[in-house]
Amino acid sequence: MVTSQPVSAPVHTDNSRWYALAAVCFGVILTFLNITATISSVPAIGEDLHADSATTVWIPSIFALVVASLVLSAGTLGDVIGRRTAFVSGAAIMSIGSLSSFLAHTSGWLLAAQAITGVGAALVLPNSLAIISNSFTHPKERTEAISIWAACSGLGLAIGPLSAGAILGEFSWNTVFLVNSIAAFGVALIAPFVVPQSRIAGARLDLPGLVTGTAAIGSLTFWVIDGSHNGFSSTRAVIAIIVFVCALSAFIAYERVVNAPMLDLKLFRSPSFSTVMVVSATALFGFTGLALISVLFLERVGALSAWTTGLHLLALMGTYVVASGIAPRLLPRLGFKAMLTGGLLVTSIGALLLLRVHPNDGWTDLTVALVVLGIGFGSLIAPATAAAMNSVAPAQAGMASGTVNMFRQLGGVLGTSVLGRS
Repeated sequence: MVTSQPVSAPVHTDNSRWYALAAVCFGVILTFLNITATISSVPAIGEDLHADSATTVWIPSIFALVVASLVLSAGTLGDVIGRRTAFVSGAAIMSIGSLSSFLAHTSGWLLAAQAITGVGAALVLPNSLAIISNSFTHPKERTEAISIWAACSGLGLAIGPLSAGAILGEFSWNTVFLVNSIAAFGVALIAPFVVPQSRIAGARLDLPGLVTGTAAIGSLTFWVIDGSHNGFSSTRAVIAIIVFVCALSAFIAYERVVNAPMLDLKLFRSPSFSTVMVVSATALFGFTGLALISVLFLERVGALSAWTTGLHLLALMGTYVVASGIAPRLLPRLGFKAMLTGGLLVTSIGALLLLRVHPNDGWTDLTVALVVLGIGFGSLIAPATAAAMNSVAPAQAGMASGTVNMFRQLGGVLGTSVLGRS
């Protein structure tokens, strides 16, 4: 295990580290914006490219597959080459991927472009979180900064349908990706000037762990996505789960004996760390899954436009952002256990309130349910992420950020695939 201290150019002034926070958070917003903006654009994409139903399923899903598969490895890569370098590279790759999506005129081209965008997002997510953890050393400030980072995921999900709806009303679907490309390029240009460099002295890539870990996560994610739409007994699904079991077994066996593991399995001996990983996956399962259900319900059952759907979704996302901002101020008084337990209870109540929603009764019941869900998720996701980062040493920030983002992404994939199918 690498025990070296971080080698970094720390941020000394209050303003400079908050500028760094703003830069990395904007990159995070773009990664989540791509999800809902793409989902909102799928009908127009399918019609223009004459894509069949199987292809339209994979247009937004291929992005999630790549991010979930690579996010753990990307956190380790940031420890080696520098987190700022990895973050800026990720933003640049996102820009290239979105530009390729803008230029796409076949479904195959678009799928490849979305996969490229996913590579960039996988670099952005864990390294942005590790940058924040390194820049904000005081536990209280770090919790506040991580909460802002977590809130930006909801902000990106909320902006996606709004931006796509506004653009689709005047332009073709391609323009949605052009705007994303320009924004990501802007992040790549600005970040080197405001984000400090940090890395782990002596860190090196764990290639066997990288290969087996990526294969395990990728095959599991593929199994979830493809099986949800084509059946879990299909040949592809069976092969995927066999690959997952074999790759996971090899990953665990190797990581237990290597001196510098990509994922230190001893972290999971801590009940609190393990619990936070489960909570993170569960929270993102509900957050992304219920958000997708709401979008599909409003667009397909309520026959609302993408723009109007985005406005309704603000009841969830806007409340989530506000709750994420309040949560760090309640943490010192309540503690992590009370916050996470309360968040789970409130989220459960919000999910039950969705059972009352019926399109013929107007949208009041839906709005109430989404507001309650926003409060629950805001009280849950940000504290869980902060708890994971505060529970490890600075030298393990990249590993921890990659791990928590991996569990978040797996939860999100499960949520959109399982709940989106039902």
